[in-house]
Amino acid sequence: MKAKVLLATVLSICTSSVFAYDIGFNEKGQFGAFDKNGNKMTWTETLIAQKNLMLQQMVPGRQSAASNQSSNSSIQLNSLNANELLPTLFGRIQLSGRYRSSELKNPFIAVQQKIDDQNEIRFLQQHPTLTYQNAQNQTRYFVFVESMPTFNGQDVNQGHGSYTKGYLLNFKKAANGKFELTNPQAQLIDIPSSYGSSHMQIEDIQKDFRRLGKNVMGAIFVSGFTSGGATESSFYMLSLQDHEVEIKRVGDAGMFGSRYIKAKNDEVEYGYAGKYKVVDTNKDLPLYPIEITYSTTNLNLKDKNDYIVEMYKQSLSNKGKSK
Repeated sequence: MKAKVLLATVLSICTSSVFAYDIGFNEKGQFGAFDKNGNKMTWTETLIAQKNLMLQQMVPGRQSAASNQSSNSSIQLNSLNANELLPTLFGRIQLSGRYRSSELKNPFIAVQQKIDDQNEIRFLQQHPTLTYQNAQNQTRYFVFVESMPTFNGQDVNQGHGSYTKGYLLNFKKAANGKFELTNPQAQLIDIPSSYGSSHMQIEDIQKDFRRLGKNVMGAIFVSGFTSGGATESSFYMLSLQDHEVEIKRVGDAGMFGSRYIKAKNDEVEYGYAGKYKVVDTNKDLPLYPIEITYSTTNLNLKDKNDYIVEMYKQSLSNKGKSK
């Protein structure tokens, strides 16, 4: 029994304290990994969490942690239901439901991720699946998994400078009826966001979904940030191809704010706004140009912020076709 205790002690030392796991023997004499409530975890879930939740299955030539991965190392799922997709691709800290959120409406799991060299407990929220036809008129399924900052797993951090990251996953139906990931190199990327929430919402993408290039489908959406009574915003593009899914900044979408003029009340504002147009006259271009036009409020206001005026002039000078 002393040997068992010693082994458990050594393994516990080798396990970072930031992970919600204890490795060793429990009170029943069972050996393995256990969460804070004493529930036994699978080795797959433990190892995924210890590896900072990189999608190990998404690296070619590396054995998948998913039991349903086919022999050609493709990533296949029986369904895109969050109960299968999230734990299969990302693992989770524990199954007991300890981590909860009053803010999230979509399914999520708690995971351990390294963000800017710091270990954090993050919520991975799976947004509704977008079913669409690609440029070749084939059915595809886009899944956005948002990585959200938390207060040590207690709830989403909606602080002033709190931003999100995420995974952009694209699937197709394989011949065996399973959902196969078409972009297995997907990585954790920055998402246009503020106050702990993504500005890319699936319902908005659906409304503006269109062809954006010869082989590109997607949509334009707006991301902005409000501070001190002023709002700055930009146009972003979600571009979908089988092997590459990206978010790109298109251009300035505008700026408004009553704080920047000597207004007597909040009803007086100064600023400008942009309106975009996809120029698809040449259908063979890899990516269609985006034309942005701008309009402004009364430029004759005596008290207006010079910075907004300068930004407006820069936007006008850049007016044209953005690629």
